[in-house]
Amino acid sequence: MCHGGSMSTTSGHILFSQLRVSLISATF
Repeated sequence: MCHGGSMSTTSGHILFSQLRVSLISATF
């Protein structure tokens, strides 16, 4: 259960990073 939670957090962090990169790319 603990491992699954960590995996979920990582996925969320990656998704947020991609969204941020996309936003920056769109701005430029």
